[in-house]
Amino acid sequence: MKPNQQRPFFLFDYGKSAIRNKLWFGLALFLVLLALRPTPVFDYDFEQFFAQQDEDLTFYNEYKEKFGSDNDYLLTAFSSDSDFWEDEESIKRFVKLSDEIQELEGVDSVFSVFSVQIPRIGAFGVSFRPLIVQDEEEGLRLQGDLEEYRGKLISENGDSFLLLIRNQPSLSKEAGDRLYDEILAAFDRFEVKPIAVAGKIQTQGILWN
Repeated sequence: MKPNQQRPFFLFDYGKSAIRNKLWFGLALFLVLLALRPTPVFDYDFEQFFAQQDEDLTFYNEYKEKFGSDNDYLLTAFSSDSDFWEDEESIKRFVKLSDEIQELEGVDSVFSVFSVQIPRIGAFGVSFRPLIVQDEEEGLRLQGDLEEYRGKLISENGDSFLLLIRNQPSLSKEAGDRLYDEILAAFDRFEVKPIAVAGKIQTQGILWN
């Protein structure tokens, strides 16, 4: 092509069109990748943190098979003033609360001083009776000594106590979140508020919602 000779229009148009096409293609590809970008999802399955042949995983699985999972609990603590253990209505409230939580879908068991079963050996073998009995005529009756549970389910000085809720193993995050919300709703209905809460179904909701 000679100097100052006009460039053929078809070469000029083709060059501009190619650049535009590349720009549009790049933009479209960027938008597709943005829309389909992977979303990080946390895996709450503890076993997935180990290689399948790992010795620690083998020990963990044997432990879980024998004792159950140590990650399927919600530990809640409540305060109790000096009059709490003498107040029949306060104790009744937590007995009923424990019973209601026990009925929630996803709950395996509820353990506290209000649900303790005392073994008794008789002529026909071992039977169990509740530590706290609700009697329509006599009201609440203790069939054991609360002092035995100080430092365990009740604090040493008696100013707090534990309510341990064991959920069913391997709950999905959605099921765990739903169960935790239902437990909190039960606390609200009975007008009680824990002073401390710890457990998988509580922590995962805070970290990953």
